[in-house]
Amino acid sequence: MLLGALAAQPALADPFIAPGWVGLRVDLQTLADAGVIEAPVTTWPISWQALIGSVDAAEAADLTPSARMALARMRGELRIAETTHQVKPHVRLGGISEPVALRGFGETPRDQGEIEGGISYTGDRLSFNVDATYAVDAEDWRFDGSYVGLAIKNWAFIAGYPQRWWGPGIQGSLILSTNARPVPQIGMERISAHGFEVRWLRWLGPWTVSSFVGEFDDERAIEDANLFGFRMTARPLPQLEVGFSRTAQLCGEGRPCGLEEFGDMLLGKDNVGVNVDAEDEPGNQLAGFDGRWAFRDRSYALYWQWIGEDSRQGGPQIGSWLRLFGAELSGNIGNGGWRHRSYFEIADTTCQEGGGGFGGDKFNCAYQHGTYQEGYRYENLPLGYPTDADSESLAVISVLSSPGGQTWELGAHSVRVNQGPGADQPHSLSTNPASLYGGYAAYIRDLPLGRVRIRLGVDELRDQVTGLTENEPSLAFEWFVGYW
Repeated sequence: MLLGALAAQPALADPFIAPGWVGLRVDLQTLADAGVIEAPVTTWPISWQALIGSVDAAEAADLTPSARMALARMRGELRIAETTHQVKPHVRLGGISEPVALRGFGETPRDQGEIEGGISYTGDRLSFNVDATYAVDAEDWRFDGSYVGLAIKNWAFIAGYPQRWWGPGIQGSLILSTNARPVPQIGMERISAHGFEVRWLRWLGPWTVSSFVGEFDDERAIEDANLFGFRMTARPLPQLEVGFSRTAQLCGEGRPCGLEEFGDMLLGKDNVGVNVDAEDEPGNQLAGFDGRWAFRDRSYALYWQWIGEDSRQGGPQIGSWLRLFGAELSGNIGNGGWRHRSYFEIADTTCQEGGGGFGGDKFNCAYQHGTYQEGYRYENLPLGYPTDADSESLAVISVLSSPGGQTWELGAHSVRVNQGPGADQPHSLSTNPASLYGGYAAYIRDLPLGRVRIRLGVDELRDQVTGLTENEPSLAFEWFVGYW
């Protein structure tokens, strides 16, 4: 009876698009590159309200065939998103034989068995989404993706467990990705991305702001530490999107926590022995910038992300850089209407001192901290790039889509893991230097009832110290009913 009720009417989308659906991400980026969508699209969740005007006003006749297909799919999703004042249920069944080593943008089950149910509602100002997931093997209830939101003018205030992805990368983000589960948090998001009216700020173009404060509720050396995040993105040129991000760990049991410490964190006064004493250190932070340049009337783009670990000289300047660089290529596959968008992404999570990120290696730096001993991690997984610290990775990912709505995601990766000499810091992949090789294929399609996602992958981890090799094949399945 429940499944019949869910199938009888369209699902209600959230006011925001959560990260996880690669097909929708490709459509958004295709329309942004074609000049249809003016709002920035590298800060997730993305507000539907920021997209409505551009999508409705687009003239399909002026677009390429791939952009017309993306526009048609986006308009279909938008019609669902515009449904308001209705409470809608949703159900997800999923599981995976072995957890994947690297979680990219595409959603993948975290546990061997997951049963999720919930309801969502969008009103004129109030909205909420409840996702209650029971992890069968962990015998644990989780509420990832749940939130309650209140819209006041052009700002949405959110409390809950929203998933976030900050940056243009698809294998990961150096500062905030969905590799780890979301911490409980309160935050604010700019709803519409329209630009400034003031002449001397008009050059920024459409812009967004996202900020939050969360709390680590896992077992840690410093209990109840806070996580602060801020990101601003802008599109000063139609083909260029830029972003600035900053996060910080601060406060917690036994640590100083007040307006003075928060101000010191914002000013970069958190370098022990340089501009603050150890007992007064406000926190551990990362900050940096990213960008994406789409070549007009071409089928390729370049993107990058530079994130610094604290500062190098005891001030607001950044000196210990993590780096990511990627390229995108899109085009037709044969004559059947299939399209692809392919990504080539490299990332280096070994801190580079000076030289704009091209100086000498500084090991045991990224995602590590002496006071917050678990580092920049939640439940032992990095909040940033999934390869964790002191790693060099290469990933090739291709997303294939058909006119009928089928989507394939193919990927392969090669990683030099934890390459720091004598590493004695925590690491989520390997305590020793290691090599990680893997690949996967995922298939997503709509059914008469819901949507299904199947993923087959394999990872091989070779310990460079012991010589031991671990092979981890994985099979994942998810069935969604009542989601957008």
